[in-house]
Amino acid sequence: MTLTGVPAKIGSISVNPRNPTVEEVLRFEDLPPDSLASRRAIVRWSDGTEGEAIRYYSDEILSPVDGVGRH
Repeated sequence: MTLTGVPAKIGSISVNPRNPTVEEVLRFEDLPPDSLASRRAIVRWSDGTEGEAIRYYSDEILSPVDGVGRH
């Protein structure tokens, strides 16, 4: 079940080795005050490398329904 109450569908996907996918979230890190975001997620990719997957503002909450940020 998804957050909206709609049954979740799981299907097969094909993975392009040139576009690795996230295998594991390793940690979250705070960024310096002069950065364009306040935190970032460090992940392990399907190709075995580790790196940043996303930067975000820690005070921003995104709604899965409307995608609009809320404070």
